Amino acid sequence: MKEILKKVEKVLILTLFCSLHVLNAADAAGIYKKCSGCHGKDGKHKAFDRSAVIAGESKETLLKKLMFFQSTDSDKGTLSVMKKQLKNLTKEEMESLAEYISKL
Repeated sequence: MKEILKKVEKVLILTLFCSLHVLNAADAAGIYKKCSGCHGKDGKHKAFDRSAVIAGESKETLLKKLMFFQSTDSDKGTLSVMKKQLKNLTKEEMESLAEYISKL
């Protein structure tokens, strides 16, 4: 009986972990909808004809950029737009977003 309970416990933990991963991906997809107006649904559009294509960039590079944009003091042009888009995101949400974009 103890062995069965241990197996059930492992399955439940694995299920919970997978569910959290799916929820994070769904949250990131929802957050990205705000980005898609400028960057395109697939992340391959150069926003304002100035930005790089963001689809497929590494998670680490994207996260650094997101954190920079969120913390910028600038209120001009693209920096201002990005700051407004990111101002209410938590670090965890930005990490999920960076991972999502890296897989586009």
